Amino acid sequence: MESWDDEQLLEWIQKIQPNIFRNKKNVSTFKAAEIDGSTFLDYAGDIDFFSKTQLPPGVYGALASLAKKVKKQRDSEQIGPPRKKRRLEVNQPPNPKRFQLSLLSGSSAIYEAEAEAGTEAGDEAEAESTVSRSHVLFPASAEFTNFSNNPGAIVVDKTHFIPLLEESAFQYMFLRPRRWGKSTFLNMLAAYYDVNTKDSFEEIFGGLYIGKAPTKARNSHLVLLFDFSTITANGSFEAVSQSVFDCIYGSIRDFLLKYRNIFGDVSPDEYIVPGRAGPSLQRILNLIYERGYTAFVGVDEYDAPVNTCLMSALRNRTRLPERAQVIDYLEDILKSQFFAVMKKASDRIVAKYWLTGVLPAFRDGISPLTATQVLSFDSRYRSMCGLTHEDVETIVTRALRDLPEIEPARILDSLRQWCNGYRFSAAFSHSKDSTLYNPQLVFVYLRNIMSGQPPLFYNEEPNTVRISTVLSTVGETGPVTIRNLLEMLFRSNVQGKISTELSFAELTQDPIIRPSDVTWSLLYCLGVVTFHEHLGYLRAPNRSMVELITERIRAYLNGDPDFSTRMRRSYDDFMNGNTTTFVNLLEEFFGQGHIRSFANTYESNLEMATRFLWVHRKQCVDQMHLVVDPTKTWGTGRNGFVDLFVGNAHRQYPALNSVIVMELKNVSLYSLWKGKQKSPSVEPNSQSNYEPLAKELRQATEDQMLNLKYSYQDKTGKWVTQQVNDIMKAAIAQVNNYVSIISCGPGGRGRAGVDDSRVSCGDGGRDVLCGYVIICVGGTRAICRHTVKKNTQWSYEVTSV
Repeated sequence: MESWDDEQLLEWIQKIQPNIFRNKKNVSTFKAAEIDGSTFLDYAGDIDFFSKTQLPPGVYGALASLAKKVKKQRDSEQIGPPRKKRRLEVNQPPNPKRFQLSLLSGSSAIYEAEAEAGTEAGDEAEAESTVSRSHVLFPASAEFTNFSNNPGAIVVDKTHFIPLLEESAFQYMFLRPRRWGKSTFLNMLAAYYDVNTKDSFEEIFGGLYIGKAPTKARNSHLVLLFDFSTITANGSFEAVSQSVFDCIYGSIRDFLLKYRNIFGDVSPDEYIVPGRAGPSLQRILNLIYERGYTAFVGVDEYDAPVNTCLMSALRNRTRLPERAQVIDYLEDILKSQFFAVMKKASDRIVAKYWLTGVLPAFRDGISPLTATQVLSFDSRYRSMCGLTHEDVETIVTRALRDLPEIEPARILDSLRQWCNGYRFSAAFSHSKDSTLYNPQLVFVYLRNIMSGQPPLFYNEEPNTVRISTVLSTVGETGPVTIRNLLEMLFRSNVQGKISTELSFAELTQDPIIRPSDVTWSLLYCLGVVTFHEHLGYLRAPNRSMVELITERIRAYLNGDPDFSTRMRRSYDDFMNGNTTTFVNLLEEFFGQGHIRSFANTYESNLEMATRFLWVHRKQCVDQMHLVVDPTKTWGTGRNGFVDLFVGNAHRQYPALNSVIVMELKNVSLYSLWKGKQKSPSVEPNSQSNYEPLAKELRQATEDQMLNLKYSYQDKTGKWVTQQVNDIMKAAIAQVNNYVSIISCGPGGRGRAGVDDSRVSCGDGGRDVLCGYVIICVGGTRAICRHTVKKNTQWSYEVTSV
């Protein structure tokens, strides 16, 4: 822990004590304190020190107590780095009480560990009782061989990739964002090829695809695993070198202990050359060869130590020269002491070689790595890590089987919005399974739902720190700018290229001169952007990433004092019934873009723009869920979603606080242009076709805009022409209905009302619901109408956004 930087410490705290930081403000305050692992331990139990962080007493008290506990245990047990279990030990003796893997209904690859047939009634009842709301169905570790030891554990079978991998020379590198199951897949390969699991092969793999059709290579190698995330990149060159040696020494020691049945009771010191990782590793490889075996070598997070340096340099560019020197040193030492040794032993001793990581950048500085085949962009392997839509449907159905009060359709819709959308191959596919879900987010979300906790929000996911660091380098100038991020959100795509090879020299360039493909590639590798359906374009995969991008844009907008003041004034005026300031600011915001950006716009653009403009209040809740008709089911009229629910930042008790309910509509420039044609089926020849209409819009009054015609295709493909005023009338009816439902207070099973964890309804309040409709016309103009005002007996408070 002493070697951890502030980011690693925060990540570890959020993992083992997730309730310490209950909101984003606490996390930000702790970040600002810049407490690293060494400082955390030095001041263990020191309440005065932790109080200086300006955190609430309950939070800094919990931190001081945690530090004291860790320090007390430090000498008696080794605390691993924060991200996951540090040692990839896959061959622990099987638990005597294993459970049979049973295929879940409707799936070809999702299994559940259940009590085996013939189990005594008492044991069976025990197994059944274990699968309850508090039971963790989704194993948190990557320990593949122990999955079936846990009753109720959900296992996703990826073993069908093994025969495909064996078709080529088995020297592979597989890259994905963090927390995508790369370590679990590596553990599965290790268990499959390990000679030590031969006797337990049927127990581990019998029910899976590969257990029914094993390849000739099963249980044929000695398994040597390394985890490079244990290598620290802090301190002197000597300290870095020692950390590399310690990592390799630890793996060699575990390897010799695991295979005592083959090597005997040999001492690691017989093969270790003190301080020299390369010769030590070569001796172990020679030993494998001398005993007549070949090896499966797995390297987890091969690029972790250099990625740590990269993030440090991006957070603080004054450290760039120092970090660049460390990166160069790491590349040199790992090349000579590890990768060159492995390349020399390939085929003859190392029969199979598997590396996982996040960035393809490390390959540039280490020539032996170029011999490995990168599978990450190959469409054949796209679902090797990650969940398909079919997978998630099956898992949700099973997970909620004993929770009838929770609607699976609602959970699936939420997971689709927040966790889906990743496309790791540019190959186009219309299949709904062509995009993938982030497995870690899905499992944590469901685990929280089943235990009665709020679902995981995007800003609580530990990877957020790294993503925010990279996004912070995108500014006003350079090949990739804030404008490009805005364009991606507002148009749902942006032109961009992903490079399959990168160098750290490119990644650490000043963003003003860094090539655009390098920035987009870095964001892609972190999961911030993904391939669009159309070649040459990128997009944000889901709402989780949209929110992180939005935060960066908000920070940028707030950096302009004049604009920030006007944003604040527009909010205050709106709450007092004056919408003019906001409409003017909104039109100015949209007017910043080139006309081509607004030929097609969407209601979501208006929603995002409003949230950008009122960011400082942190009061805007988008898509607030309502129970409209509790007698109906999901998808048949039971639910409604308020486009924007805006709380009152100036709340007073028991005053008549105004709370805004917004219905947002959009009429695109494209549809308005269609409405002016003799036949709406006519298509524009170029962007210049829109210019006369755009000019007309800039000069139009509100009544003139309401009378404009627009054309669109209905669900049957038939062209329909209406006036903007028709949208206004329908929207007014909708928002008035929503205001009436919100005035009922909290909703749920059997009751209409608000059913959203982000908004609390307190009885005994006097809040006034104010309905508004805002229509964006042609992407550059806005019409705002107040529709209704309704007194309530509730106080509506935004608890999170």
